Amino acid sequence: MQIRKITPSDAAAFIEFFTLLLKQTDFLLPSAKEAAISVEKQTEIISALDDFKQIFIASDSVKNRIVGFVGVTRFNMEKNKHIANFAIGVLKDSQKHGLAEKLLAEAEKWLKAKNVRRLELTVIKENIPAIRFYEKHGFKNEGLRRQSIFMNGKFYDEFYMAKDLDC
Repeated sequence: MQIRKITPSDAAAFIEFFTLLLKQTDFLLPSAKEAAISVEKQTEIISALDDFKQIFIASDSVKNRIVGFVGVTRFNMEKNKHIANFAIGVLKDSQKHGLAEKLLAEAEKWLKAKNVRRLELTVIKENIPAIRFYEKHGFKNEGLRRQSIFMNGKFYDEFYMAKDLDC
């Protein structure tokens, strides 16, 4: 298993991965329709990644495919550039092998090098496995965002979680 920064040449494989991931979970923000983009557009997005936004992928050389990702975004205003948020996802058949932990560690390493001191996320209240994962890795619940997600004809609350990074 290799974890690395995504490159423009990964665009088609990332689209294939992300399409499958969205079929496996409702807990990521974009819908399948919103995530359906061309290889050219995905290449453009990847090419635009910079010191404020980055995607790391986990690729399985045996299956020759992307099996996980973490996308991080640093805030870019003077007063909050020490804060970042992220999204993470791993395909079902690659879960329970420490892959999300490795992806998070890679993202944290990159963020610390950028002097980010605080990492934030939101997670749907019903996503108990994710909440346990985040708590295990030092995230604390800092509040509730009521009815912040609407999907499948229903409103869902999200927990707002964060952790301090030791830079």
